[in-house]
Amino acid sequence: MANNLVIFTYGDPVFQLTKVRQMLRRNETTQMDVVNQIWLAKSRKGDFFEALVEKNIFKDSDIHYHYPETERGIGIPFADPKWQTKILLFDDDPDQVGNFNRIADKMGIAGLGTARVRRQGVKRSGTETAPHERTTEIFTSDTLLDSELFHKAMTELQVRALERSVVEVFRKFGPEAVRNGDLANEVEAISIFRGSNFNTVVRKLNQKAGSFVD
Repeated sequence: MANNLVIFTYGDPVFQLTKVRQMLRRNETTQMDVVNQIWLAKSRKGDFFEALVEKNIFKDSDIHYHYPETERGIGIPFADPKWQTKILLFDDDPDQVGNFNRIADKMGIAGLGTARVRRQGVKRSGTETAPHERTTEIFTSDTLLDSELFHKAMTELQVRALERSVVEVFRKFGPEAVRNGDLANEVEAISIFRGSNFNTVVRKLNQKAGSFVD
């Protein structure tokens, strides 16, 4: 899957940018940007994101589309379950994670997943995370092996986001929507990751959507 990585930081813009601007450097091995963008927010991250979705400021931006079937010129419709790009938030603050979950639920953003990052000895590490179907937890150390934890968490959240998107499509259009090639590909990806077969995944997600028709 294609991934766009954004550093999203809250606080004094000059101080925050000083901390993170080195992340804009290019990886010499892959010749790819380490980070695509930096967002500096003086309001809570969740509130910033909510305004971003409502205003859809990307409508007039030069967006690079990864998928040819994606509609052009409409910005990024985060709340549309057919939108290809899923959003994954990693944050060590349980309040920020909870705020994103609340906003995603309110705005119907099926493709958003949150990861609470916890590391011993740092601020807020002992504060519990409010349970939510969108959220997973990562307990990190200071080793390179932590990259495996992030990869597993990211994959799990991507699959959960796919599942929510498929459920929303089933809810709107019924299980026959799986005849659409793009949706069938999503179901196939879910079935491979879950170690299940295609029809079983369709049946389970169809039940979550409130329909029990095979």
